[in-house]
Amino acid sequence: MHDLNVASAAVVSALALALTLAPPSAAVDAAAPGVQQYAKADPGSGYTYRGARRPYGNNDLILPQLRNRAELGDVQAQYRLGVLLMTRGRTPRDYREAAGWFRKAAARGHLQAQFNLGLLHDEGKGTLEDDAEAVRWYLKAADRGYTPAQVNLGLMHYHGKGVPEDRREALRWFRAAGEREDVVAQTLTGWVYFNGGDALVDEALGLEWFRRAADREYAKAQFEIAWLYLVGEGVSKDTERALYWLHRSARGGFARAKSTLGGLYATGQYGVSPDYDRALRWLREAVRQDDTEALHNLAEMHFLGRGVARNYERAAELTLRAAKKGYGPAEFNLAMMYIDGTGRPTHLLLAKYWMGRAANRGDHEAQFNLLRLQRLIADAPSDPMAVVNLREAASLGDPHAEYLLGVMHHVGDGVPKDDGEALRRFRRAAAQDHVGAQYNSAVMLDNGFGAREDNEAAVHWYHEAGKQRHPGAGYNLCVMLVNGEGVRKDAGQAARWCRRAAEQGHVNAQALLGTFYARAEGVPKDLVKAYAWFGVAAEKGHREAAKARSALRSSLTPAQVAEADALKRRIESLIAREGARPYPF
Repeated sequence: MHDLNVASAAVVSALALALTLAPPSAAVDAAAPGVQQYAKADPGSGYTYRGARRPYGNNDLILPQLRNRAELGDVQAQYRLGVLLMTRGRTPRDYREAAGWFRKAAARGHLQAQFNLGLLHDEGKGTLEDDAEAVRWYLKAADRGYTPAQVNLGLMHYHGKGVPEDRREALRWFRAAGEREDVVAQTLTGWVYFNGGDALVDEALGLEWFRRAADREYAKAQFEIAWLYLVGEGVSKDTERALYWLHRSARGGFARAKSTLGGLYATGQYGVSPDYDRALRWLREAVRQDDTEALHNLAEMHFLGRGVARNYERAAELTLRAAKKGYGPAEFNLAMMYIDGTGRPTHLLLAKYWMGRAANRGDHEAQFNLLRLQRLIADAPSDPMAVVNLREAASLGDPHAEYLLGVMHHVGDGVPKDDGEALRRFRRAAAQDHVGAQYNSAVMLDNGFGAREDNEAAVHWYHEAGKQRHPGAGYNLCVMLVNGEGVRKDAGQAARWCRRAAEQGHVNAQALLGTFYARAEGVPKDLVKAYAWFGVAAEKGHREAAKARSALRSSLTPAQVAEADALKRRIESLIAREGARPYPF
């Protein structure tokens, strides 16, 4: 059994609302950080499937031909068939069968098949994620000089996925691919030299690697150089040079560069002269690429009438798009719009939902407003029209409306309490990738609410929500992997999901991860890391973690305690940064 975020306060907080009742303009001003939200890129994005976008024509005609050749042992046909099964077209995607054909081709040494098989295991498509298998297949291709595999293998070492975290080894693989003129690898090499830790930091060398990629017109590297000049990291601050590199990156199509230019021209930060016409041009270009921050900042300009006539409806439309992508300031602003009826009809249930998402990301103002609003709503009679409106929206395919109706049926708010109907609503929304509905579906199936207990189905939905960075889902999936509930026992996979949830601030996961390190369950024994993670959890009030930390101290030398305390501070800094990543409740 697992904690039920579907129940009472937990799920109702997912409906969260806000009421300091500051006017929406004040809310937008407070939540619109201009350009400072553009942190440097984390080295998290490697290569995706090789060949997966290759057009093969009419899939219905090609598929039988490829299948015949593949079954006769044609290795290239096996690879192409795997690719075809993953592409959008008239043939539905089938990652499980694709993995089977890639495995056949990979076993016979096909480089791209080895890489794609590694990536399927890396992303958990067609199978549960298996980092160790991903590393094994990446390594086969990387050892033969295949640069996409070298890049992704470096990322596995950098993040400690399937192998112990080792940034020096990550750097070795990035450099190997970079020396082969792979611009992604060159950019990641530069990133590690700036951010890889004291033993690896070499800003001059990092800039040199960024320039190697930038000179080959790699827009992401150009953006990194622009940022260095903008903030004065490793170079003297130079706004003109920063703008030069931002414009090159933006002309190369990089949405974040366009969005950053729009933010700079809109706010006048970093000594840039405000220019609303330029701001609007760059923000609109970035919005066409669905850039989240650009959506938010363009909404602000429409809301405040900067460079355009005030248009609350357009501001609300853009804010909704940004909020759906998990951008916290947009979630807060959208809630205020629903409260005030600015650009959207007043709708307290939807306002509560969006404010709850902002509150659960650590927004203190949203948390305060949520508490006040919950008291107000508790005292107010249910609005029957709200249910009618939600049902109409759900009938049109709105997953948020389905989710809210599921919550209402679970708690009996304005509708009869009915866990069966709640689960049906959650599963409909879950099928549309609504992460909260995926999590709530898993919890209800895990606990037998609204249907018979179904651990396998629960594992599936925990996994889907976990892939969208829901920390509770990651923790619960970890527990099921430890216990072998609905899935075979796998301590390594359990530790990986536990770590992911712990790094997102889930206190029970932090305490459990400390236990894993202390007992060598799924990870190598490491009392320093155990002590550090127990400390992180204990500081949040986890009593068992505090006891475990005290008991462990006598097993450590003073030097190890100091090392663990330093690691604890780094972990807390990481969690503070990762806390800005979207997960709803």
